Amino acid sequence: MRAGRSVGLLGGDLTDPSSGAGVREAFDRVGEVAALVDVVCGFQAGTMATTLAQAYPQSFATKLDSVWWSRHEAVSRLSRRQDGALVNGASSAALNGGAGSAAHTVSKAAAVRLTEVLAGELAPHRVRVNAVLPAVLDIRPNRVGTGKSPPRTVPPDGIAKVIAVLDSADGWPISGAAAPVYGWA
Repeated sequence: MRAGRSVGLLGGDLTDPSSGAGVREAFDRVGEVAALVDVVCGFQAGTMATTLAQAYPQSFATKLDSVWWSRHEAVSRLSRRQDGALVNGASSAALNGGAGSAAHTVSKAAAVRLTEVLAGELAPHRVRVNAVLPAVLDIRPNRVGTGKSPPRTVPPDGIAKVIAVLDSADGWPISGAAAPVYGWA
């Protein structure tokens, strides 16, 4: 985070276009927006053959559509500022998905491609767009059964530090990147 900025948390359902009005209202309440970070979590296991019909669109709605609709409003605001940063939360699965993660992997890969497109579109407006690709978050639901962190985990504050660099003045030359945040791989 850049010096002198405050951080706010905007929550809500961003999985459909009608949520755009809510995003605009939230931005209006906050005032000038200099950066926007999405944090979208969730994993639903399933192969191509076993993924239920609702799991595929649900995965895309949660992990891609929410980014799309929040970015739709942020893009115009940051473009007018001629400065800013967008950081999209993705996953290491976007680059190297494995068996049993079909919908998750494809939706996160789409978020990385969206990052690249937006980076190109917003470069003339001096808005940087990047993605962070954590392996596994070190949070309670991921410690199921053992109470211990699984391999290749990163605590949320570790991811926050990477995001802070991407938003900082030191991060200005980075745009269009998919930053791996794998912890002790």
